Formats: sequence, structure tokens, C-alpha cells
Amino acid sequence: MEIRKIRRAELSRFREIITQAFVLAPNQVKHYLGDDLDLSATRALFRDGKMKSGLQLLPGKVWFNQKAIPMGRIAWVATPPEERRRGYVRHLMEHCIEEMRQREFPISILFPFSFEYYRRFGYEHAGDWKIYTLDLSALSGIPTPPGEMVPAGPEKIAIINEIYETFSKGRTCSLVRDEQYWRKWVMMGAERKRHSYLWQSRGNIRGYIIYEIVDHGEFKRTVQVRELIALDHEARCGLLNFLFNHRSQAQKVILTVPIDDLTICYLNNPRMEVRIKPSFMARIVDLKSAWESKDYWPEARGEMVFQLEDSLASWNKGTFRLSVSNGQGKLEETQDPVDLSCDILTLTQIYCGYLNFEEAVAIGRVQIHDSRALELAHEIFRESRPYMNDIF
Repeated sequence: MEIRKIRRAELSRFREIITQAFVLAPNQVKHYLGDDLDLSATRALFRDGKMKSGLQLLPGKVWFNQKAIPMGRIAWVATPPEERRRGYVRHLMEHCIEEMRQREFPISILFPFSFEYYRRFGYEHAGDWKIYTLDLSALSGIPTPPGEMVPAGPEKIAIINEIYETFSKGRTCSLVRDEQYWRKWVMMGAERKRHSYLWQSRGNIRGYIIYEIVDHGEFKRTVQVRELIALDHEARCGLLNFLFNHRSQAQKVILTVPIDDLTICYLNNPRMEVRIKPSFMARIVDLKSAWESKDYWPEARGEMVFQLEDSLASWNKGTFRLSVSNGQGKLEETQDPVDLSCDILTLTQIYCGYLNFEEAVAIGRVQIHDSRALELAHEIFRESRPYMNDIF
């Protein structure tokens, strides 16, 4: 058995495996797995010279408040049906977790077909999307601020990205996007090019929207918003009014937003479909580098001892002291009495801000051995909520 990057001559088989597993249409194959596919990011398992399973391991970074932290993206995990249930994906995942540790990726993120399946590899649910589906007419009555919408093509990516990063730096797990990513994965879809506009007021650009109009036939259309980001109240009003102007062209709008989004408060009639959809899973790959690479709140000071279980990554298993001061953390192994204990799944959720310590204790995921540790843990691990408006 061999695990390695694929060669150019093996790309066709790699595509076949992924296309069958993900039921991709030809245009999707061309968009996602074209001839420009970076083979250095592919990993495949071979047995007797035949490709049995494959995935992509993509380097990247995510924002944790003001700091971008390296991470490994796992994507396109696929095995043909005749080769499944033989442990090939387990071998691939174990190989990639070890490789990510060697490449000093503190964390890893993936979008699962099954949350239960990837928990066995130490990944845990760490992010949600809030999805509004509403009639465009419901956007009536929102104040119209002074300003204008300006079309924005790829030449405006730097400006759009600046707004995106300003927004993302107040959160965790938002993907750091380069120009190529913006062009291929945000401003373009597999089906068609998306429309992009900036909100400009008094010479300042404070928001943007990227969207497409989906035709369902028989004059039924939906405005599908890929991303709407507003840095202030006026920008949000301007962007929502812009959507309202599409009511002669479409009937509904679907808007995916952060879990703490307040758009619903802008509506005269807030009765609409609101869904919470679980999105990504994360894993702490290397405990020490994860906790020492992130920023902490400046006022957070102190130290605590916690015990961690990790059935797959032995280097994360043990008892550790985390000391925090001046916005920096230091982690070291210790044999001192334990303040609290949990497993890698729960600690990953706390690290990403999906749960805080009080919530983790309330649902029985953290065991407290010294009651004084809970208040300190809350200060040390105080995080913004995660939001990743991407999928891979």
C-alpha cells in the first residue's frame, strides 16, 4: 500500500473517482477539477499499483480575530463503491494528519458528508450557517441611506478583499482568500459568473454583495446571494435596498449569513424561513502549536492545567499547563493536579469559538476538577463566534 501525490497521467482516474462519489456534472468537473488542478495538493492511496482512494490536502490560513493561522484543508475525499469499507480513507486521513503536523499546520478544516464519520478522526462540528429565504417584497421599508451601488469586476478584488478581511478579523475560522481564490471560487460559480457590487457612500466603500439569479422556469427566479458583507448600518441598508430593487426580476432571495447576523431586525415583517445549517468541522492537529499560535485577549492572565484525550494523535494526549499573559500563550506538559479535562473534539469546538467553557460544561463535555478554573478558563478561551462562508 502506498500513499502519495498523483501524477499527471493519473489525473483522469482521480477525476473519475471524485466525479462518481460527488455526482458531479461535466461543467462542475471542469470548474473544480480542471487541467489546472494543483497535483501537489493531491493525495491518493494505491494498492497493487491501482488507485483506491483519494483526496486533496490544501494549505491555507484562517482568521482568528486579528491573526491568520495556518491550517490544512481536506477536500474531495472519495473512494469508488467497490473499494469502500476497506479502511482506505482511514489510512489516508491518518497519513494527512501526520503530514499536517510535520508541515506545522495547527488545525485542519473540512466539510463532511457525515459528521459521525469524521469524528472518528478527531474532527468536530465547529461552524454553522444561518440561511434566510424570503420574498424580495419583505425588504420594503428599509431606510435608504445616501450612497450608491457600484459594479465591481475582478479588477476590484483588492478592495472587496479589504472589506472581507476587516469583517473577518472580528471572527474565527474565516478563510484567508488570495486573488485566485476570489476569481475562481467566489466571483465565479460552476454554472455562471456572479454579479458583484460595492456600496459606496461619501467616498468610502463599506460593503459589497456577490450574487447570481437562478431561473427555475415559468418566470420563477431566485436571487442567490453568495456573500453580503456590510461594515456598518448604512452599508447594510444600502445593500438590502439594492436586493429589493430586484423584485421585478425575481421573487425570492436566499441569503447565507453569520449565525449572529441581525438582518431579520431590519424587516417590517420578520416572518420568513430561517434555517440553521451545520457547515464545517475542524480538528486541532497539534495542540502546542495551536494554542501558542493564536492571540489571546490582552486582559487574559493566568494558568490552568487540563487533561486531554486524543485517540488518534498521541502527541496531543496528556496533561498540559497553559500559561497566558500579554496576549500570548505557552503550553507545556506537566504532572500537576488537573483543573479540568475533556477530549480533542470538545477542545476543538472551544478553540474555534463554537462553544465557550460554560456551554461545554453545561452539556457535559468538560469535567471540572477545580471550580476556580472555570472563571479563568472563560477569560483565557474567550473567542468570537466562527464563520466560514466557503466550502471545499
